[in-house]
Amino acid sequence: VSGFLVSSPDECAQRLVELLQDEALRARIGVAAKESVRQLFLLPRLALDYLTVALAHVNGRLPATSGD
Repeated sequence: VSGFLVSSPDECAQRLVELLQDEALRARIGVAAKESVRQLFLLPRLALDYLTVALAHVNGRLPATSGD
């Protein structure tokens, strides 16, 4: 888990209280969120995505999408 989706202000408040009371949960969410950013948004990932698109144009075909 790298975060919570909530549907109401009350649920948001409940999750905030849960995070304030559970140090281990905060740590797990922090680690998962950091890994998610590393995989999805840092330069090596973006460079690979751009290279894939560039090669697809050179080869005249579009790359397969992962559905993410």
